Amino acid sequence: IKPEDLDAEIREFERAPAITKGTLKEREKKIILDALREHKWNILRTAKSLGLTRNGLYGKMKLHGIKNQS
Repeated sequence: IKPEDLDAEIREFERAPAITKGTLKEREKKIILDALREHKWNILRTAKSLGLTRNGLYGKMKLHGIKNQS
């Protein structure tokens, strides 16, 4: 099978940035970690930037095994 034999959607996925690859859980964890680093682990600012409440972010951090660095 050659790339041109594949559907255009599949070919585009292969060229997509790494953030779009992996499982949904892996992608969510990366997004949360990137946001936490960007906001210097300030939970309230990070939560707001992600459209979450502070408690919502804590819940996702627990789900992904992310320990608070502050």
